[in-house]
Order: sequence, then C-alpha cells, then structure tokens
Amino acid sequence: MKYSPFIRKASNVHELYLIGRKYSKRLPLFEINVVKEIFLDTSLYVLFSNNLLDDYNFFIEFSNLSYFDKSIARCIKISCEDNTYKPAIYVVLEGTTCAKYTFSYFSIE
Repeated sequence: MKYSPFIRKASNVHELYLIGRKYSKRLPLFEINVVKEIFLDTSLYVLFSNNLLDDYNFFIEFSNLSYFDKSIARCIKISCEDNTYKPAIYVVLEGTTCAKYTFSYFSIE
C-alpha cells in the first residue's frame, strides 16, 4: 500500500515539486485510490501541468467522485498519452473542476 502527500492549490508542477520537497515530512499521507484515469495529449498535458488551478471541462463529470475519505484519496489520475517523459499527476477535485489537491512523482532535477 502506497501512501503519498497531496499539496493544496499548487499552481503548477514546479510549485508542486518544491512544496512537496520542502514539507513532505510534515504533510499528512493518503492512500491513493484512482477512481478515473484521464489521458491527455502532450500539448494539453503540458498546459494542464503548468496551470493546475484553471478549470477544465474534462473534470466536470468526475468532480464529485474525487474526494478525501479519512486516509484515502479518491483521485483522478491524469496521464500523458506519451507517458515516456511525463509522470502521472494525481488530483483530488472535491467537487471542483480544477486540481485542488495534487500529487505527482514529478522531478525537476
């Protein structure tokens, strides 16, 4: 079972990485439970990863399926169709159409 920290309202993956790295020991950990996986083409994935707090139509029908339930994050997994170079981004929507809480294995090093 894998437990991971989720960052609230990171504006992009760079900020997600920096906050996660700085506060990872202090953030609560959640078990990841993927309720839906969405595949984006490369250009939309790049747009999304650089603008996590924008509203996206592809979240509309899943916004109420994604929430925290005690120590479980029921999340949407965003993957790039060309996932060779782009890691998945896990999102908890809590009724919104933006990436309110996010987690990724993204590295900027």
